[in-house]
Amino acid sequence: MLSLRESLRITAKDHGKSRLSQLVEISRLALGPGQISAREYYDFRLFDDAQFTFKEKRQFVGHAGQERIKNILIDDTWRVLADDKFLFSTLLESQGFPVAKILATYNYAPN
Repeated sequence: MLSLRESLRITAKDHGKSRLSQLVEISRLALGPGQISAREYYDFRLFDDAQFTFKEKRQFVGHAGQERIKNILIDDTWRVLADDKFLFSTLLESQGFPVAKILATYNYAPN
């Protein structure tokens, strides 16, 4: 995992996007509805203007944005169920709903 300083330097060198323009864009996306972090900006390769317009970049939702949405939509009583992929899948399947076979999971621990 690279530091912000290293990510800025490498992206400027390899993609021709100045450090200042990266920082401005990171700030705009962090304050936007998706609340994209600097790490997510680089993980999602949102610095790549050839791949994404700014409007498309604003459609991404970062971890903080996901948490905000979950807090609005999920009642605290159901939070454990909603956050547990295996439990939720088992419940749906037991009620006759078709569910996708879970092939893998991961634990995302933001900085």
